[in-house]
Amino acid sequence: MDLFRSHRTRTAGFAIFAIGLAVALTACDPPTPEPGTSPTPLPAASPEAIASPTPPPTPTPSPTPFIPRQRIEVSKLFNDMEVQSRVETSESDRTATYDRAQGDSYRLDLAVSVRLPKAAQTVDHFVKNDPRIVDALPGLPAQLPLARVSPAFPRLYEYKVENLRRNLGRLDALLTRHNFFDCDTILELENPDTGAISVLSLADMDVNTD
Repeated sequence: MDLFRSHRTRTAGFAIFAIGLAVALTACDPPTPEPGTSPTPLPAASPEAIASPTPPPTPTPSPTPFIPRQRIEVSKLFNDMEVQSRVETSESDRTATYDRAQGDSYRLDLAVSVRLPKAAQTVDHFVKNDPRIVDALPGLPAQLPLARVSPAFPRLYEYKVENLRRNLGRLDALLTRHNFFDCDTILELENPDTGAISVLSLADMDVNTD
């Protein structure tokens, strides 16, 4: 009798366990649509939620302006000649391959700028060179008003300029500043009392003492 009761109790417990498992499995399965009906579709995401944010437009950069450069440097050579060097640039409309074959695309322009002095003709000019000249030549002030600049004076400076042209490719051979401007005047004088003609040259003299 006890054995039968125990067996019945286990049978009832097993039946209760089976019913609970069936209920749990039924809850996990998706609902079966009724015959003749279509399954309810899942709500679709809105296009706004799917689309990525539109990046802001990239601004168009302004063209870089071309600025010509001109740098000037001032120095002096050993001969006291002032040198003004500069590098100038200009924009080309050709490529480097083309410009490399052109002689004027990369060049050095070498020029000497020199002032040609006027001849000294007054007492003030002579005194500025050396105040003792009037004392050494007391008759000079009376002869200067009638003095004429000798043709030798402009010819002398023509020779100096020609010397610069010949040696332009050799900077070490150019005349020094002192030697270019070494002559103040060459005058043809006439004595008002005797009519005698004389030539007066006012220049610095280099003395070689070797």
